[in-house]
Amino acid sequence: RSKLSKRHGAVSVREYRNQGYLPEALTNYLALLGWNPGTETEMFSLPELITLFEVAHIHKSAAVFDTEKLNWFNHEYIRRLPTEAFRTIVENFLPDTIKCLPDYTPARLTAILSLIRERTTLLSDIRALAERGEVTYFFERPAINPQKLLWKEDVNAENAKKHLAYIAQTLNAVARDTFSAALVREALWEYATSEGRGSVLWPMRYALSGREKSPDPFTLAEIFGKEETLARLAAASATIE
Repeated sequence: RSKLSKRHGAVSVREYRNQGYLPEALTNYLALLGWNPGTETEMFSLPELITLFEVAHIHKSAAVFDTEKLNWFNHEYIRRLPTEAFRTIVENFLPDTIKCLPDYTPARLTAILSLIRERTTLLSDIRALAERGEVTYFFERPAINPQKLLWKEDVNAENAKKHLAYIAQTLNAVARDTFSAALVREALWEYATSEGRGSVLWPMRYALSGREKSPDPFTLAEIFGKEETLARLAAASATIE
């Protein structure tokens, strides 16, 4: 609600590009700052804007630059990017330290694209996720703190070990080619419900990710596949004395 200046943030197209805004999102947002087509629609391609634009629909009042709204546009355009286009962007923004990890493969990267996409408002968020360690565990087995395998107030490590053993035994019976999040959930849900979902699913999720915050364990199991899932469960269980 004042004249645009450097005191209020980025003022050049290059700065917005460096922050991770897509050209289509910035164009769409700027077009609607002082004009609208007279409808509730907000997402427009450049050809559509050219076709619909009429001077009569330009606002008389001063436009207000809303960064949150611009971020919304950017996230929406990121969500609509074709998979291959988004994959290329992710590869460009991930640091080399991630690409050098032992399990960094095209297939594994493809498997986590949807998770990265949902958490990306600016393309620079991709690098930030990696720098916070929220991508690393997908490409190398995490170091496990056995104390963190315990659910909340549970002080008996043998409970976590028992649950991990049951999970491993059950998932070992699931065929490799049908090892999906839905089938893993179906195989474990009754046991988790009877034993306490937190008590069962928390050590599973932590064993797979090594983090206190991560996607649900069923999604993780599908991403890692049967062999890697079983290997991580076994490695976590072995830390419990």
